[in-house]
Amino acid sequence: MICFFLIIFLLCLYQIKFSRKDFQNDFLGIDQATCIKGIFILFVFFRHILSYIRKSGYDFSFFGDIAFKAIDVGIGQLMVVMFLFYSGYGIKESFSRKGYSYVKAMPKHRILPTLLNFDIAVICFLLIDLYFDISFSRKELLLSIIGWENLGNSNWYIFDILLCYSLAFLSFYFSKHHLATLSIGIILSIILLAYLKPSWWSNTLLSFAGGVFFSEYKAKIVDFLKKHYWATLSSLLLIFLCIYGTTFIYKQENIFWICLYNIASILFAMLIVLASMKIKISNKPLFWLGKNLFPLYIYQRIPMILFFEISPDFVKDNTITYIIICILLTGIIAHFYKYWQVKINP
Repeated sequence: MICFFLIIFLLCLYQIKFSRKDFQNDFLGIDQATCIKGIFILFVFFRHILSYIRKSGYDFSFFGDIAFKAIDVGIGQLMVVMFLFYSGYGIKESFSRKGYSYVKAMPKHRILPTLLNFDIAVICFLLIDLYFDISFSRKELLLSIIGWENLGNSNWYIFDILLCYSLAFLSFYFSKHHLATLSIGIILSIILLAYLKPSWWSNTLLSFAGGVFFSEYKAKIVDFLKKHYWATLSSLLLIFLCIYGTTFIYKQENIFWICLYNIASILFAMLIVLASMKIKISNKPLFWLGKNLFPLYIYQRIPMILFFEISPDFVKDNTITYIIICILLTGIIAHFYKYWQVKINP
């Protein structure tokens, strides 16, 4: 299975441009950000499909399989950091350009469509659960509507992003000190989620605020980074490795550990930004993946669940075939997603 990670690596190298002396002007542009998100949605896919392969009883005895698992464990929840960072950055950039008209429209044009499109996917998973007689409680069904519970679907990230959107709306609309208000809201959410949900619900949440802060102080930050690029890169990399390494050594998933992970997440986002200043990705396959991030994330478990429920032995004995089929079917679903996607016109 390590071959699939090698494919990701080669895909990232396709049409890549490295600038040794100069800096990329559009390192935070939509195209670049979309390609980077395309890279990380692939990691999300393999994280999810790995859980079904593991449940099938597959024997991870080959070196490639062990390496596959090691890479997955190594990247951990960092695979969603750039989704949150770019979301926060994008919201603040839009607010800076459009002002309060953008903020006023957030509930209708950003929060509500995200929730409605998520709920359409929840209905699909509900039908799958009913067909395969997968049990769920009435409470789980009701709370799955907002992503607090799930019916086999991916839910925690959607809950988190809806929470971040809501906090951003409240902060920008009602507070003059919106950055401080947003940060306090996210920190309080991290503390609350740390006690109510597993650690992955809260250990990268601060990345959203990091994106907002980067947008607010972008001119000063970029100017500093350009003047001290290599020193900043090496320093941040060293600090990141120390803090992220500590999260593996001290793996007691309490509030202290979650705070450490959030710090590592922001450092990771900054390292990706620094890399983007020198590396240009002009890659149509990755751009397509990033552009179709929502359907790829929300619907990718459907083919995984279907084939696993029909025949776990097929998954166990034909793992590569299972992965390829799930990739193709997920891509097809994402392609046709536009036909049932909910869009709310201005």
